[in-house]
Amino acid sequence: MPMHAARPLNLAELKARHVTLPVCPSVFLKLQELMQQPKTTCGDLQKVIALEPALAAQVLKTANSAMFGLKRSVCSIDEAVLRLGLNEIWVVASALNAKQAYGAAGGWSEFNQNQWAHSLKMGLLAKALGERLNQQTADVFFTAGLLHDIGKQLFHVVDPAYADRTLDGLVHGHYLCDQEREAFGATHPQLGAELLRDWKVPAPVTRLVESHHKDPIEDSGLARSRCSFALANELAHNPKWTPEKGMTALPGKVPAETVLEIVMISREECLALAAAMHARAEQLLASGSA
Repeated sequence: MPMHAARPLNLAELKARHVTLPVCPSVFLKLQELMQQPKTTCGDLQKVIALEPALAAQVLKTANSAMFGLKRSVCSIDEAVLRLGLNEIWVVASALNAKQAYGAAGGWSEFNQNQWAHSLKMGLLAKALGERLNQQTADVFFTAGLLHDIGKQLFHVVDPAYADRTLDGLVHGHYLCDQEREAFGATHPQLGAELLRDWKVPAPVTRLVESHHKDPIEDSGLARSRCSFALANELAHNPKWTPEKGMTALPGKVPAETVLEIVMISREECLALAAAMHARAEQLLASGSA
């Protein structure tokens, strides 16, 4: 990465340079909007998916994959939605669409693949922890989890050497943010949030993305929500994480045990949840469902 940024990098400057930016598929925002409406039905989701032939084909492929073990083939989107359910179809469809953003700016590479695999795990873990709060939070957490590191794509487009710092997760969390500030005058949460606002992504999602490496305890009203999201990030990076390893996602002054207390979860529950969601993400990735 460049050693010192002449001025803080932001979205306006990237546009002025005519940098190719990730594009958010419109259907992704439609799915997100539907899931925020309490009266959404399977039929509502089916109508959106049916308008995207490639997505519809992939949803059918997923419904018929060994992962779901259905006894007979599913031949229509209507049946796929009914058989798998609103929540499962939404997870698959949203993941498939969000994935497009990770390859849109620079083609698919090892960097993109690693970032996407981590983001999928993060989304599933964030959703599972969000469900401990309420269903609406779970939906917001899932979307924010899928997109939380989208700012890294922008740094990678500006400087391909950025990938060397992030491959295999060797440097991540607030340590990476420190390096980004040194090199670009900005961090991936800041730049990612700018991009999401430009996409017109709902504000609750954007706020989570922007704050995911900040001290979550500073805002007592949102402490449990932000601690849950930060914990999901730790577990996404390391399914065998324990409090003794600290919170690399957060500034060093935030004790891991305090985060567990605020989230109201035990280390045993963390390990079980991480193992289950990592396994599910690997299934989705292996089957081509994400």
